[in-house]
Amino acid sequence: MAQTLRKSEAEIMRCLQELVQAGVCQWIEDGGVEIQDRFWPYERAASNSSDAAAYIYVAAIKRLFLSHACVRSSFAPADEKLARTWHRRSITPEWTGPHF
Repeated sequence: MAQTLRKSEAEIMRCLQELVQAGVCQWIEDGGVEIQDRFWPYERAASNSSDAAAYIYVAAIKRLFLSHACVRSSFAPADEKLARTWHRRSITPEWTGPHF
């Protein structure tokens, strides 16, 4: 990283430590850093079976959300975050309204 950014390793470490202290990222086991969820707008890859179940759940919510002609939208990171919250709360995705 230091070579790519043309900075010293000490400068890179100081900057990373500042980001960790500010809560933007955290150190991980292999010595790398991981951006905290609130600063990471992208979908993370599933890393275990619980994450895989959440991924499947979010995909189902996305399909339901985008399947109705009256909804002209994209499934934004905020929508995914809400769907993940529903998954943690074990909310079942059911359509109970009228079918058009």
